[in-house]
Amino acid sequence: MWRKRLPFLIIAIAVAALIAPVVAYGGFMVNVATVTFSETTGSLTATTPQSSVASVTVYNYMAAKAGGTLQTSDGTTTME
Repeated sequence: MWRKRLPFLIIAIAVAALIAPVVAYGGFMVNVATVTFSETTGSLTATTPQSSVASVTVYNYMAAKAGGTLQTSDGTTTME
């Protein structure tokens, strides 16, 4: 009897896993603020920070939040 219900249980768990983040964050899209600035290694000065806000999907936001992000344009430091 439970073998007939097993596919429905698996589908229900998958649907719940996909819907839970949308419910938790209040929508499919999340606004993310980003602050960028330039600096030169060895220098004591940096440029004025530039900020921007972008909308990303809740799944991309959760992936970035779990691992964090750190990027540089002149070097090879990248953490995502």
